[in-house]
Amino acid sequence: MAVPNGGDAVVAALIEGGVTTVFGIPASYTVEIYDAIGRQGGMRSIVARNEQAAAFMADGYARRSGEPGVVVVTGGPGLGNTVTGLQTAYADSSPVVVIASDHNPSQRRGRPLGLPHEALDQAALAEATGARVVRADTGASIAASVTEVLRSCVAGRPGPGVVLISRAALEAPETPQPAAREKPRPEYPMSTSDEVGQVAKLLAAATDPVVLAGAGVVRGRAEPQLARLLRSTGLPVVTTVAGRSAADRESGWTGVMDNDTTRAVVERADLVLALGTSFGWASTAGWTLRIGGSLIHVDIDRASLGQHYEPDMAIQADIGPFLASLAETMGRHRTRPGHPRTEIDPVTASHPWTDPIDRALPSRGVTICGDVTMASRWIPGGVPLGPDRRLMTPWNFQTLGWAYGAALGVQAAAPDETVLAVMGDGGALFTLGELATAVEHELPVCLVVYNNRSYGIIAEVQDTSCGGRRFGVDLEQPDFTAAARAFGMGASRADTPDALEAALSKHVGTGEPSLIEARLGIADLGIDPIDGRD
Repeated sequence: MAVPNGGDAVVAALIEGGVTTVFGIPASYTVEIYDAIGRQGGMRSIVARNEQAAAFMADGYARRSGEPGVVVVTGGPGLGNTVTGLQTAYADSSPVVVIASDHNPSQRRGRPLGLPHEALDQAALAEATGARVVRADTGASIAASVTEVLRSCVAGRPGPGVVLISRAALEAPETPQPAAREKPRPEYPMSTSDEVGQVAKLLAAATDPVVLAGAGVVRGRAEPQLARLLRSTGLPVVTTVAGRSAADRESGWTGVMDNDTTRAVVERADLVLALGTSFGWASTAGWTLRIGGSLIHVDIDRASLGQHYEPDMAIQADIGPFLASLAETMGRHRTRPGHPRTEIDPVTASHPWTDPIDRALPSRGVTICGDVTMASRWIPGGVPLGPDRRLMTPWNFQTLGWAYGAALGVQAAAPDETVLAVMGDGGALFTLGELATAVEHELPVCLVVYNNRSYGIIAEVQDTSCGGRRFGVDLEQPDFTAAARAFGMGASRADTPDALEAALSKHVGTGEPSLIEARLGIADLGIDPIDGRD
């Protein structure tokens, strides 16, 4: 019979915290944790082929489920490989938790000792990503450390956390197990009735108001409350790219903040109700956006209020309860703003190479994970999206190679959902090994690779900035369909948009992982015609 040790304490604390799935790669320095996962049962372990991809999987899982996405890896190279995933989670406010082994305190001397998996300062490495870092150097401290990070990563604005557990703590026999208790629930700031009443009065008095919905609406699972407000008041809504899933056309969506036409809707409004947006660089075209009317800014994170645009009214609040209260208040007084949304036509940007995605996918129960690729420019404005057709991207950190790992995590969180990953050929090669993960763990994600044999976005920059001179962007690529078949999954090639639609119809909904290679030229996707920006 195995003697309980630090690994058992880790797993018990994760189960107590509601964690049912972990991602990662077993290692000699985490053998106690993975052994406990196998012995205790009740938890799914999805083994990746690279720790970076495991962190992306945890990110997708967290975004889809709203719960922490957990990664278990060895310290040193394993933790180092998760850094990009941690930074992405910090930039996009996703609760990713990495649990990694650590050397014992006596071995942390700030100089090389020649130890396996030795890092100069693992805690500093993790902290540099923006993650909250907690160390557990005794077996008795493991449970509290894991619980603390699980709790903190979903409190307020979500974000990443790291637990570093020393080898001595993991090896410690008869480690005390945490007592069962209710799953910790984060406390969120709440708006006051006076604040809600004032917002309702301002909206009622406005003649040309607009709602700007950001990623905070999606993170807060506040889409139903937003839809209720929009449908009862007729307010028009624009979204950021990261918040694109917050609203659909039926509830008044009029455009996404990736072009000048949609930004003009915000600029000419006499009142902007901004919900869960940080007014980041991309959404505001490098903060050139000019808000001429009054600004009401509502966000769960006080640091975001007034960071880039000074609001006339700043409210720190959980978006869902705020919107529910606002809709009730405006409905009770039967107040409707003076600008019906029907006067604003939606700003769309369809494209022949991304339109097949709309036609082939179901209208509900869909998540699209978009990578940093030319094709992803067209999806937010061109493919009908909303709470039932979600879009996820590494919007703020712009992480190349993110989409497929994230899509696998989404599929793990929502097994019955249709999940599509959209990547370019350059990004796809960052993560091609994870095709094996999809096959082994029966994750039926469909990966669409737009292959123009180039780092296309960088090629455009070089064409514009370097007089047409290119360096390092024209790529030799493998036969992606042959590679997919070698991993044991179905694959198709598409040389036309019609062929892409046929391939999507063939593979989506089969319950099996698949890959579609769409072969096209670098000019076939091109620059967004709405405003010509890269």
